[in-house]
Amino acid sequence: MRLSRPRGELRYRTRRGTFFLHFDASRPGLVEDGKVRLAIAEDAGDGLSVTLHADVDLAVEALTLRYEFPVREGDRFFLNGYQSWTDTREFSPDERIHPFPPLARPALERFFRTNHYGDYDIVPPSGRSLHGFTYFYLREAEGSAIELLGSLSEREGFTVFRVLPEEGRLVVQKDCEGLNLRAGSTWKALRLHRGVGDEHQVFDTYLRRFHATSGVVPRPAAPGTGWTSWYYHYTNINESIALKNLDAFSRRRIPIDVFQLDDGWQGAVGDWLDVNTKFPRGLAFLAERIHEAGYRAGLWLAPFVAEKSSRLVADHPAWLLRDERGEPVPAGNSALWSGDFYGLDPFHPGLRDHLARVFDTILGAWAMDLVKLDFLYGACLVPRHGKTRGEMMTCAMELARELVGDKMILGCGVPLGPAFGRVEYCRIGPDVGHEWKNTLTRGLGIRETISTVTALENAVGRHHLSGRAFLNDPDVFFLRDLSFGHERFDPFLALQQARWGKKQPLSRDEKYTLFLLNNLFGRLVFTSDDIDEYDDEVMDLYLSSFPLREKEDVRASLAGAPPAFGEVGGFYEVHFRIGELRYTVLANLSDAPARRALEKDAFSRGIRGEACFHSAGEVVSLPPHASICLLEDGGAEARLVGSTSSLFPGSDIHSLAPDGEGGLRALRAPRARGRGLVFLRPHAGEPGARVNGVFISAKPHGRRGSLVAIPAASLPEAPAEAVSRVSSDATPTRGR
Repeated sequence: MRLSRPRGELRYRTRRGTFFLHFDASRPGLVEDGKVRLAIAEDAGDGLSVTLHADVDLAVEALTLRYEFPVREGDRFFLNGYQSWTDTREFSPDERIHPFPPLARPALERFFRTNHYGDYDIVPPSGRSLHGFTYFYLREAEGSAIELLGSLSEREGFTVFRVLPEEGRLVVQKDCEGLNLRAGSTWKALRLHRGVGDEHQVFDTYLRRFHATSGVVPRPAAPGTGWTSWYYHYTNINESIALKNLDAFSRRRIPIDVFQLDDGWQGAVGDWLDVNTKFPRGLAFLAERIHEAGYRAGLWLAPFVAEKSSRLVADHPAWLLRDERGEPVPAGNSALWSGDFYGLDPFHPGLRDHLARVFDTILGAWAMDLVKLDFLYGACLVPRHGKTRGEMMTCAMELARELVGDKMILGCGVPLGPAFGRVEYCRIGPDVGHEWKNTLTRGLGIRETISTVTALENAVGRHHLSGRAFLNDPDVFFLRDLSFGHERFDPFLALQQARWGKKQPLSRDEKYTLFLLNNLFGRLVFTSDDIDEYDDEVMDLYLSSFPLREKEDVRASLAGAPPAFGEVGGFYEVHFRIGELRYTVLANLSDAPARRALEKDAFSRGIRGEACFHSAGEVVSLPPHASICLLEDGGAEARLVGSTSSLFPGSDIHSLAPDGEGGLRALRAPRARGRGLVFLRPHAGEPGARVNGVFISAKPHGRRGSLVAIPAASLPEAPAEAVSRVSSDATPTRGR
């Protein structure tokens, strides 16, 4: 273990002034000064807990622990960003988080309210350190083991991890702002878990303990796919557009799970009971049509913010979060709304009653199955009622969970710790854009910016949460053609383009990388495309993603250039399993070409659907922002070689088993829709193979020898109840 024994400091204020209490956090016992008592206890393993007992009225100003550790070349520090959209990944010791540029800061904060989207007012960046929230880990160069420190509860206050590489120090601090304690009260200040070892085992233990300590039972949910209106139509969505897209999926019998209506249906943000005139037959009608098509109905709303033009702001100003001067606290500014929008007080009885009516209507009268709850950070913009931001956010998530009941929540724009176990699905990255990097915001130090490459880095960085804290939503993919030809002139954008270059829509390689990685790391995978616009080649690629099967034992590591601030991605190698099939994805998110030599024979499906056979020792070359998915060859005894009908070759085959007559019984996975070929290896010396009672001759396929090629669509589909047996039954079996 690299981290030293921690030293602690408490700073608090009473009527007589400000006081400090220093303590050795590695020694269990009681530390007191006549005004406060700190109970320090060992936690399971190498963790610890600190509990404060107030003997006088006081305000807690800071509680910190300091760990010393030697920084070594090649170290990587994982730092979890403040909320869903904040950039999150493993950082190198030479990186720093910098404040907004001085010339841009007034406009960013005063007009665009950029500082309210993230932690800029909670942990102002100094340019000397790195920081993250809730949990942290250290990974050594070339190592798979990690050393993790993680908070077991964010109710008492957000836990901030600050790394000062030049000093070789990790500082753990509680966000205590706003915390007032009465004499005789107790504050469970800090509960930390410490784990060292294999990444999967460490996170299994940590998240299990987090749920137990927080008293949360994780919500059961299955991986899913769907369509959402936002990334094509934005606030221009209407009933006819929604029905047109619904018909496109239903007519083709595309097996998505959720059809979701995003922002643009409401009278104003905050006025959730007012459906605007673009939906003349109402949302109950739309949900009924979605159900008739065989899909679940999803609906977007943002329960803890309201835009300035809303009736809620005009009629219920007491529901708004207010600062110490009594002014409403902006949660941001949107040109798609009426400008500023404000955070709402999750403890106000009037708001709580109102939200109960809102969710009763949406989930009951309108019969929605899933709600996407967005801009959730609006509930904790400032501490209020003697409570920290962490307690306000936790209570807001508890309220949301109570009001939604057994229906499903997709959380978004939320500090992740309070969402652990309280939502079925959660966004873990920023919005993707129509370009790789965000030309408009580059160089401004905004960590919650719209960015495709940042969304992908977050998908890699936070993949360990999926299936443990909730199921990850990495945001949508695009397969349609994208263009900036109809944008209006923007003078600021023109200045940015003069500095960074002209905006370029996502290339074919970039769209494929987004599609592949979302289907690899995502367990809720959406698109907003109008699939009627797809040509045959693009439709084949889209259909190759069904079914969305579980990826197991996912391990991602840097294979080359690391990521960096400024929306510079890294080159990653990802190993995982689907059933018994083993895969490697090479994802070059960097701005330079990348190369990797293969250790084994492999099969891949090209972007255009072509079969690609790779040999051990072959060097795979990837241009910037390109990716490839490789199915490792199982050897001479493995019958299944690959398929062009699946994004993850071969995973659309449910089972290959002897039919008792010297042939094979081949079944396709339930919900598989790909239209390519399945490649099987005949036994040595045999001219072909009998599959489902039909003999098929083998044909030469280069170094791989003679293979049998079968149209995937010709295979019978396994019964739906066989889905639970997919992992074991997918094992390639010798057919004699």
